[in-house]
Amino acid sequence: MPQRLGIFYLPLVAWALLQAPRLQSAPNPVLIMADGTVMRYNGEYFAIGTGTGNMITKSPDLVHWGEFRPALAEGVNAKFKGLDGAPDLVYVNGVFHIYYNGVGHAYAAAPTGPYVPTSVTEPFDPWGGIDLQLFPTDKGEWIYVKKRNAPNLNPLTGEKQELPYPQVWLWKLKSPWAVAWREEAPAYLALFGTPNTWEQVDKNNFEGPELYQYHGLWYLLFVANCMSARSGMYNVGVAVADDPMAFDNAKKLPQPVLFRNTERTLLAYEPLLPTA
Repeated sequence: MPQRLGIFYLPLVAWALLQAPRLQSAPNPVLIMADGTVMRYNGEYFAIGTGTGNMITKSPDLVHWGEFRPALAEGVNAKFKGLDGAPDLVYVNGVFHIYYNGVGHAYAAAPTGPYVPTSVTEPFDPWGGIDLQLFPTDKGEWIYVKKRNAPNLNPLTGEKQELPYPQVWLWKLKSPWAVAWREEAPAYLALFGTPNTWEQVDKNNFEGPELYQYHGLWYLLFVANCMSARSGMYNVGVAVADDPMAFDNAKKLPQPVLFRNTERTLLAYEPLLPTA
């Protein structure tokens, strides 16, 4: 049965705690990529991310990974219609899907591809957005999640709008093939970066939303602050709701649930200035 890494219908934090004894003995990093996505299918794990050149790899155990191979069909231009950057890999009803930064969509009959674009004339979401996720619910619906930056158009009106803080928007779709803004159910603003909290320490950044379900509750994880390895502030927070369309900032937990490993950062980077 296919599952997204970190879900197994457990919150990401619980999954990490359960795996900690085994993962502590694994060499790190086990795989280098940015904005990565990992899917479990038939006992194997498949991974693709930003910076891999649209190459996909697989592993039997999350530690030992095979060679990267092209994910897109031969002749498909990855830059065309947004088939590049922060991919989300998901399987449902015999079809594998990759969604790219909220604008591109490709599909295949096998987890390693070859993936072909749904359309060569129209993007999945022409109003933009990044860090996309498509989450299939147990009710046969799809929850479309994306981060919205200031340059992206308003998901409700399509108009330009300046934003003081990045936002996370959700849709409830009826099909993984549907273009989000054409759905009857409107998008709604789920979360946004909160000033004067741990989320806004070294950068006005709020990204990487991921939606999960466990025991009747919904968890929307996010990352805040500067992603640079030198900062040590790039931590993971979470909001908890009883319905995927009922998130708001009041449902955030007050502190991060996952912290960057500052000790590893100190060991990996030389000091910027001499110290006493």
